[in-house]
Amino acid sequence: LEDAGGDYTNLNNQNVLRIKSGSDGLRVDQSQLGVAIITNDVETDEIYLMLNNTVGAIPLVDVFYINNNNDVTFAGSLTALSTQPFAYVDYDDTKGTDVILGFQGVDAANRFSLNITAAAGEIPGTTDRIGIYVQNNSATNFNSVTNMLHVNDLHDTDISTQDEDLRTDYGIVIKDPDSHVTGNDPEFMIPGDAVRAKVSIKAYGEVVTTMSEETQLASAITSSAAIKTGDKLVGGPAANTWTAKAMGVDFPTLGGALDWEPGWCHIKDYSLSGKTVTVIAGYFKDDTSDCVDLYNTGERDHDGTM
Repeated sequence: LEDAGGDYTNLNNQNVLRIKSGSDGLRVDQSQLGVAIITNDVETDEIYLMLNNTVGAIPLVDVFYINNNNDVTFAGSLTALSTQPFAYVDYDDTKGTDVILGFQGVDAANRFSLNITAAAGEIPGTTDRIGIYVQNNSATNFNSVTNMLHVNDLHDTDISTQDEDLRTDYGIVIKDPDSHVTGNDPEFMIPGDAVRAKVSIKAYGEVVTTMSEETQLASAITSSAAIKTGDKLVGGPAANTWTAKAMGVDFPTLGGALDWEPGWCHIKDYSLSGKTVTVIAGYFKDDTSDCVDLYNTGERDHDGTM
């Protein structure tokens, strides 16, 4: 740290926490430092945290970064250790308050937590935090990583012994915590934006179609009492519970179990609750649509490929 000058000129053999990213993916947040030397946020790919026990019972945490000349530079200090942020990830659309780096005193100046927190609003819920717990020697130096926690709205779980990659709500991949905690080098893959998925759930083979006759479709049947002679049951027994009842098979039953195959069309009258109904179904959803078209042209009895 001697490159930082001033009181740090002779500090050339210190235990520090090093936070390193690729492609200048970090920014030191000037506004969050209790004592700030920098006047603006600083872009960097490497940050050092050092305990400074020269002031008071609880030490300061001095924050350094690597500048454009590859020199260690003093940014300022954290004066309060109750969950104080000091930097954030700056990568693609992950920036500002999306993923924050913070520091927290945990127990009697003997253990600290380096927190990686995804901001509420970017993800479901209000909490998504990785806590990396670090032991120090009598409040004079960082010593080793002791364990790692993941906290969200559903749990507060020690994941230190997990031996496979994990993913947080935001989409941060925690690389094999077991080996990385033991090696004092926790590693993460942070996405360029929150990872989201749009999932649609619907009945297998569901078909939206129009029948040529003014008869009740299965979607309008709410009970056996509502069934009328002439009703059309569109969709096979894997997609339509009433079709399964009419054909006398379990729901859901896939077309393969009926010896159907791709391109299959099944048009047949059945008795359901004492009423005559017509099943119109195909192997795939598109096959069912084609089968409806065939019915609309006048076909009333079909059981095979089209």
